Amino acid sequence: MDREVDMVKTIVIVGAGFSGTALAVNLLRSGHAKTPRVILINRSGRMARGVAYGTNDSRHLLNVPAGNMSLLPDQPDGFVEYCRRVDPSITPKSFVSREIYGNYLEQSLTDVECRNSSGSGLTRVVGEVVRIESMVMADSQQTAAIHLRDGNTLHADHVVLACGNFAPASPPLEDSSFYSSKRYIRDPWQSGALATIPTHEKVLLIGTGLTAVDVALRFAGENPSRLCYAVSRRGLMPQAHRSMDKAPVQFDASPLVREMGVHVRGYVRALRQQIALHARDGLDWRDIVAALRPHTSALWTRLSEAERRRFLRHVQPHWDVHRHRTAPESHQNFKTLVTNGTLRTLAGNLLRIREEGNSIRVAIRLRGTTNETSVEVGYVVNCTGPNSDVRRVDDPLIRQLITDGVMSADPNGSGVEVTEDYQLVSSQGQCNDVIRYVGPLLRARYWEATAVPELRQHVQQLANILSIARTGVRVTAA
Repeated sequence: MDREVDMVKTIVIVGAGFSGTALAVNLLRSGHAKTPRVILINRSGRMARGVAYGTNDSRHLLNVPAGNMSLLPDQPDGFVEYCRRVDPSITPKSFVSREIYGNYLEQSLTDVECRNSSGSGLTRVVGEVVRIESMVMADSQQTAAIHLRDGNTLHADHVVLACGNFAPASPPLEDSSFYSSKRYIRDPWQSGALATIPTHEKVLLIGTGLTAVDVALRFAGENPSRLCYAVSRRGLMPQAHRSMDKAPVQFDASPLVREMGVHVRGYVRALRQQIALHARDGLDWRDIVAALRPHTSALWTRLSEAERRRFLRHVQPHWDVHRHRTAPESHQNFKTLVTNGTLRTLAGNLLRIREEGNSIRVAIRLRGTTNETSVEVGYVVNCTGPNSDVRRVDDPLIRQLITDGVMSADPNGSGVEVTEDYQLVSSQGQCNDVIRYVGPLLRARYWEATAVPELRQHVQQLANILSIARTGVRVTAA
């Protein structure tokens, strides 16, 4: 083991949602002399929010129980303890608002910032990064120049892209000209986007997943009699988490994982058989799905590219509605909207969307038929969820990194290519020593990388890697 004395490093984190905030907290929490200078850059003014936790609507609940939402893996009760200071009745099984979670992230960042008494610490920057360039210094050390839209340039020893969820991609249509209409909301999470829709207008939601649940509940809260439609290719809706009075049952998934083999067909068959077998004993299917979480990355890795494409094409929609579930309260409220007819769901493909005066005519081919139906609404909201295909992301930084070959997209559109040390992989297959990524686009490599329980593990691992890099300690072969 060789040791090199090094100056305090500067680490720039681009993005201040969960991943960026968690990484900053992990890097700064030690507070010793080697703590790096951390520059946290966020496009909007509020740090520690991101798309997921910027809402102030109390109807938008976390989709994970509070007991599994701690920022730090080694402080598993951290979030519950914070919640109990707000509301003593909250338990680890509670599903709390996303606004509270955003407050928790913000407080965690402020706390570690205040505790850090070294000469480094945290610098918050509000701005948009439009370009990152890697440079080799005279001493052969690599650094990066981070260019902001306002003309300022920052320099860093390491850059971490912690950009999370990008705006949904617009679905293909025979004529896509409608997407330039003011009556089309591409990104429902853009600040103030849904507020532009009058409360009496009928709305079509494209998608029937988690985003559609949140948007439908918001609209119903504004006007309980408002009529909404929701359309997706299969018409699948998210399942609910178990009710709080039912305790989970421990299940060893190792034999099931071995039985699944290396083909998607085997995965589906073995999982269905296991669920059916244990249902006779009263075991909840959620326990089996939950038990697979530690094995999901290995299951994804063992699939060939052809099998991955088969999974994405045929299985992913069914997996998502069972794996990414809603809070019981949200699920019940959503079902009530469907039952009372104020939310009408359709399974089919969008054909045409045409603006006709003050209304919109939407043509849909119903699933499994050649029949075409149409609905008339006042607005259309894209609820298909985040776009993970960086080749289709409308972001200047991502476009620059793709164009320059610094970043390469997963061929299936699931995220970005990275090494096991989270380094970006170039279009030529080379790893980048300066620029890394952490966030939900890791699903290209790990698949299970979109929820807090997995992301916080990736963040902590990356923080450890950067700690070794900044202190100059490296392990060499004997």
